[in-house]
Amino acid sequence: MAIVGVILSGGAGRRIGGVRKMDLRLGAVSLLHRALAQLAPQCDRVLLSIAAGVAVPPTTESLELEVIVDDPEGPPGPAAGLFAALRWCKANEPESHLLAVAVDTPFFPTDFSKRANALLESDTGGVVAAFGENLYPTNVLWRLGALEAALSSAPQHGRGPSLFSLTESARCVPLDYAPLVPENPFANVNALPDLLALSRRL
Repeated sequence: MAIVGVILSGGAGRRIGGVRKMDLRLGAVSLLHRALAQLAPQCDRVLLSIAAGVAVPPTTESLELEVIVDDPEGPPGPAAGLFAALRWCKANEPESHLLAVAVDTPFFPTDFSKRANALLESDTGGVVAAFGENLYPTNVLWRLGALEAALSSAPQHGRGPSLFSLTESARCVPLDYAPLVPENPFANVNALPDLLALSRRL
């Protein structure tokens, strides 16, 4: 089964001063480059999801990824990137699974896809990242059919469906890394203190 990865980078970064998160640097390496380094070894193709109206970052020209833009027919909010990635997969890799990762998750485990595949059952729509009791619904291995059904059945409102609600609707099961590693590999950057805290892990 092919795995298509998508780096979700459509957020406005309001809580970190409106800076595009993919351009933030951790140890002199951008978050985009770090996310790609973690994701690429476990995927057959990698997509970069960006918001509509945002200029394509020049740094992507030398990277082995395809940029996709939020679809105007899709939902707003955090689900927009998933919708765009789903459409790309249906057109180009219809038999694949979709591995979604937030761009601000620089320590995403490189064995996530392998471990998540082992948890997929016939009635499981996906596998969501977890560390202890905390779930990270931006980081999920999705079955395409389950993601499509969850997006189609989600209530329509101004901010779009929450990613938590999509994982619940698709009956995603958690993959808990707390027994496997001492530090949370899904810790992300919501504000400047988060970036400083993650820099100390380098």
